[in-house]
Formats: sequence, C-alpha cells, structure tokens
Amino acid sequence: MSLERPTFRLLQSAALAVAIGFTLAAPVKAQPTWTQEFDLVPGWNAIYLHVQPTVTDPSSVFAGIGILSAWTRGVEPGSIDFVTEPDEPLTGNRGWLGYVPASNPDSVALSLADNELVSVEGNRAYLIRIGDAPATLTISGRPLVPTIDWQANEFTLAGFPTDPANPPTFAEYFGSSPAHDGQPVYRLLPTGVWERVAAPNAATIRYGEAYWVMSSSGSEFIAPLDVEPPTTNGLSYGRGVPDLEILFQNLHGDDVTIEIAVADDASPEQVPLSYFSVVTEPGPNLGDFEWLSFDGTLEVPAEAGMYALTRLAVRRGDFGSSPSVASVISITDGRGTRWLLPVEATRASASAAALSGNGGNVSEFAGLWIGSVTVDKVSQPQSGSMVAVPTDGLSNTCTGGPNEGMSCSEDSDCPGFCSMTCRGGDNAGAACSTETQEDDCPGSSCVGQPRICAAGIDVGLPCNRNRDCTNALCKAKGTCANSPLPGTLCTDDGDCEEFGSTCVLPGSICIGGSNADSPCDSGGDCQFLCNKAGGGSEFPMRLMLHVGADGKVRLLKKVIQMWQNGTTKPNPNRPGFEVVDEPGRFVLLTDDELVPDFQGASLRDGQPVGRRISTVHFDFAGNDLEMTGDFGGANELSAVLSIASDLPTNPYRHPFHPDHDNLSSRGDPAVEAFAFEREVRLTFTEDDPSGLSGPDLGFDEVAGLYSETITGLHRNEIRVEGTFRLQRAAAIADLNPAPEG
Repeated sequence: MSLERPTFRLLQSAALAVAIGFTLAAPVKAQPTWTQEFDLVPGWNAIYLHVQPTVTDPSSVFAGIGILSAWTRGVEPGSIDFVTEPDEPLTGNRGWLGYVPASNPDSVALSLADNELVSVEGNRAYLIRIGDAPATLTISGRPLVPTIDWQANEFTLAGFPTDPANPPTFAEYFGSSPAHDGQPVYRLLPTGVWERVAAPNAATIRYGEAYWVMSSSGSEFIAPLDVEPPTTNGLSYGRGVPDLEILFQNLHGDDVTIEIAVADDASPEQVPLSYFSVVTEPGPNLGDFEWLSFDGTLEVPAEAGMYALTRLAVRRGDFGSSPSVASVISITDGRGTRWLLPVEATRASASAAALSGNGGNVSEFAGLWIGSVTVDKVSQPQSGSMVAVPTDGLSNTCTGGPNEGMSCSEDSDCPGFCSMTCRGGDNAGAACSTETQEDDCPGSSCVGQPRICAAGIDVGLPCNRNRDCTNALCKAKGTCANSPLPGTLCTDDGDCEEFGSTCVLPGSICIGGSNADSPCDSGGDCQFLCNKAGGGSEFPMRLMLHVGADGKVRLLKKVIQMWQNGTTKPNPNRPGFEVVDEPGRFVLLTDDELVPDFQGASLRDGQPVGRRISTVHFDFAGNDLEMTGDFGGANELSAVLSIASDLPTNPYRHPFHPDHDNLSSRGDPAVEAFAFEREVRLTFTEDDPSGLSGPDLGFDEVAGLYSETITGLHRNEIRVEGTFRLQRAAAIADLNPAPEG
C-alpha cells in the first residue's frame, strides 16, 4: 500500500514573517540534556549511545569503570562489517576505531594512527571491555534523533529507540519492516562472542544495547512508530518560530495511541508548550482552532499504516526571566517504541540586537509589527449618541431612539426617549426636564406630554390647554393600572372602573418605540424595536507599527525593505586582502529619498528591488508618525492623524470635481474639502480580545482594544471601536538608517 504524506494547512499569523521574507533563527543558550546509564558486566558489552556527550574525550567518558578497551565502527571502505568474536580481531582491523587507556597493563599498541578513537560521538554503537568488576557507565548530553544507515544484504551494528518500561520483542519491533522481519539478529555475550537471538518472539530489545542486524534490502526503518521532527535537532524555537509540526507514521498492523509527555529525567527545565486543537464540541465555536496548554500528556490517535500529525507551540510568556529554556519530550506508542526529542526555545527579544545591526541594548519589542484592526462598533453622529452597540453579525439595526440605525441583536440594544415638553411660551413643545425647566422653558413649565381632551367633540385629541378642547377639559393621558389590556389609555379613574383599576397619570411617557405612551422615569424605561431588516458588519484595517531600539513607536503608512551592503577592511594578516568589517543587513525605510542609497532586497525579473508594504486605512502627512505611550504589556499607545483639507489623499478632495477641488468658481483658493482629525488609541491586553490568543502572545504577537474618535466631519464626534492583533515581521530596530559608506 502506498501512503502519501499528508498536508497540514493553517491560517497562521506567522505568514507575515514569511511574506516579508527574512525570518532568522537565533542561537539558543540553554541545552536539553539527557542521561544514559549502562550497567556493564565484566568482559564485553555492546552499548548504543543515544545522546551527544557533553564531554567527548574517551579518557573522561570512560573514566572510573575499569575499562580495558573501547571500539566503534569507522567508515573506511573495505571495513569488517561483522565479527563473531570482537576480542583480538579488532586490533588493527580496518574500519574500527579503538581506545586503550594507558593504564591498562594488557594494552596492545594500535597498529594504525587513523584507527585511534579520539572522540566519543552519539548515534553510534560501542564495544566496551571492562575488568573483573561490574560497573555503571553514565553519559550525559543532548538526546539525538535516531538515524541508521542500512545497507542491503549486510549486517549493521545499531541500537533502537525502545521504551525501557515496556521493551518490545525483536519480532514485534521488526515485524512491520519487510527488510528486517525474520532476518538474523546477534547479541554480544560477555565472553566476546556474538550469539544469534534464537527466540525473537520472546527475547526483548534493551534500550541502550547494540545489535548486529541483517537488512535484506535498502531501508529507512527506525522503529514501528516513525517520528519525523521538523529538524534533525528536534524542536528548536528560534526567533520568529512560534510553532512546529511533528509527523508520525504508524507502521503497526493495528491502531495505536501516541503519547507525548515531558521526559521525567530531562533537564534543565520544562519548555512551556501548547498544542494545536480543533473544537469538536457542538456550538458556535465548532470547527475553530485553539491552542491548549500542554502540561501533562498529549494523546494522538494513529490508525494502522497511516500518518498522524501534531503541532506544538512555545509559550514565551511563561519563561519568567530566563532568556532561553530547554528540555526533552518523550513519544511512546504503548507498543515498545520511545523517541526522545530535544526541545529548546529562546525568548523573542534575545536576538533583536543582533538582527537590528546596531548591537547594544534594544527594546524587547524592537522591530516591524504588521497586523490588522477589526472594527465592530461605530457610533451614530446624527443622534449625538456615543454609545456604540456591538454587532453580532445578524445585520439588525435600531428603528429609532438615540441608537437609530445602529447595529443591534435584541430590543434592549435600542433605548427610547422619556419625554417632557414645555407647556407654552416661545419653546412650547420643545424637550425639557424639571431640573432645567427655567432654562428650557422661559415663561412656561415642563410637563409630561402628550395630553388629550377628556370629553366633548375633541375627546382623545392632543391638547396643551383647556381651550383646545370643546366642552371638555384638557387632562394628562395615562394608562389603567393592572388592566388585562396593557396600555389602556385613560384621563381619570372613571376610565378604568370596568377593570377595577385606577388611572395612572405619568409625569413623563415614552415617545415612540415598543413602549410608546407608557409611563417612564428614565430613558431605560423606553425602548425602540430592533429591526431585522439590515445593518452593518465587522471590517478589517491593516495596521503597521515600528518599535525603535529606544522603545519609541511610530505608526507607518508605508515601509520599504532594502539591503545595505557590508563593509570591509584590510586584512592585517594578509596584506592586499580584505576582511569583513561590518556585515550586510536588511534595512527599513519610510523616507523615499533614501531608497537610491541602498540595494534591492529581492529580485524581480532579474533586477534587485525593494519590498514595499503599505496601508490605506491610516492616512496622514508623510509616511510615519510618532505615537505617544509604550508598546506591549498593559500599556497604551495613541496618535492624532490630521487630515488637512489640502492633503492630496484627503478623501473629500477631488481635483477633477469643481465642488471639491478647493478652488472657487473663479479659480481662487477655497476650502471645500473637510479637514478632520482621527485620534487613535491602542490598549494592549494580556489576552486577545478576539478570543484567538496564540501561545506566543505578548512577545512576537500582541493584541488589544482599538478605539478612534473622528472630529471635523460632523458636529458630533464619531466614535469607532474594535480589536487589534499584530505580529513582529522583522527584528530590525532602526528605521531610515544612514546610507552606506
């Protein structure tokens, strides 16, 4: 059966870094460490080293165990591939590297200088002979991703990534590999004789032991659970790398559950990780993805013969004060396989100085940040309301009231008016309140409205005074209390006798809306309807910021990435030759006049060109604008964008329209376009308000609340609200650097 590699597609904010074209990894200081222990018996021992030793000198690695000699396979052509007795024949044989301590009285001089073992390396098998006393060999170092170089129809001396707590039999382990199933396997005896494993169905593979294994053909087999990490170094989260993918292939004949856990013996500490998950619970979030904290054991189901995939991301916010952390994770299948993968991560700002090109101390947020604002609230200037009602995507709007035309999801989003009006005077009928009636109603008083004629031929008609009613009195219109017909109108208690009720005469009533004519004490008692007939929805705006080495933030309208050539200086050791003085680097420009002084950052039709990124949503004079405040954390940033009437990009200025070209009919200068200001504010938050918090939030990703106040377009301010997300696209701390040489 032929299996194809699966593809795994995500919407990643990391695509921004790829788009700008220069994500670089920073060196990691902390190193993942694992310790292997070997219980050696007197005589010969075959061990397999799964770690790269921190110390490689054989005299140090094998110190204190009473070693007589140690041997490992070389790579010479014509080397001996398999021996039945490693004792004497190893001395002087081509392809074998040997170490014999000077303290060994029975040492045999090595016949060839190039077969001396001078460095103990990982992912190799070693034949070790010790004296009469058993010993424990302890070797610490970085765990290595297993590799085996199988050759067709040959024996290979190798060890395997097995689980010491659940060792598999040889038959179980090699049964899924056609090149090794049923092939002979040899185990080294203390006497120095290689003995064939006679009962592969019963004998188990020991972790850290080496065996001669025959391969009937070429093969890439490592284990029945094949693990493909993103690199041969395991999981390395350098700068600009928020998450990594691990691919599995289950070669077993039945389904297994893969378990990923932090290895107990790993050091120096655990790397805080999260794993990618898709919401499967029914509800509004069904199908959405999320990052869940990986603090225990992660289970990944794998069908027989199929691939499985998981994605792990680093949580840099949990580093504490450490610039880098490292640890080891174990991957088991419950069937005897165990892989150990090193994990290392560096803090997002660790390489900012190096990548900026100017060295020294820089802000941990230094660099170019690209993202978007999602607007979900806009106030209605015609009503004077600054209360923005959130949209829920249902496209509903209020039919009246102070929020008329605004998005709504239910009637309570649409408050009405609690109205009183002036009885008479110059302001008769105008809105008023009892607290300010002297100013609202000069020469009159503020009363509840409307009033109706109580009887006569004008019964029920609106009135302000008794003379407005024929043969009747002008009385306040009320409603019958406890009426079976809510809202029954009345002018006195007699109108409510049939209901055994009284007439409630309000001082104020609701004007319009679903509670029209009802008594009220405030606007909250009145309500307009939420019209299901249409409304607004969310919309995005691209946002670009640059944080300098000193932490100062600039809002960008346009930025161009260019290349600055490095410089050289005379080589003091080789006259006439040059050496690099300052290496070349990428630069960011907002000053168009500097572009000719630098080289293109990429090729287009064979010509070097710069990479240009811009936004149309934030306009102002020039290409960058300094902001007030601090970036990241729980800080705020703000800026005022002034759009003059004569700004070429003013949206209300139209050079070819005579009414909007800022020219009078005679051709004289005139102000015809609106001049307005936009005060924007970014409030950073610990969690992403949109609910899409990534594991790298707070370092290479930031998010928060967005607000904007627009003045100059209406007599009332226009208020805009929403959320924003940004990702660091480049760790370049300086903007518009001095031109090269």
